[in-house]
Amino acid sequence: MRNQSMVNSAIDWCLGFPYGASRGTRGCIKMAERAKIPTLVFEGDNLRQYQRVVNDFLEEHKNG
Repeated sequence: MRNQSMVNSAIDWCLGFPYGASRGTRGCIKMAERAKIPTLVFEGDNLRQYQRVVNDFLEEHKNG
């Protein structure tokens, strides 16, 4: 319910950080993708490696 509320709240993009099975996080990611919300999923212990990916994603999707 809370995850669906987040997806329904007119978000511009979704960043997901699932840990293990993370049913709630993974469910929210799926809802965002089904709603055609640009979504990036980060997995693993070293999130620093994603800095460039995030910057590129945000640049591509800024202002809608």
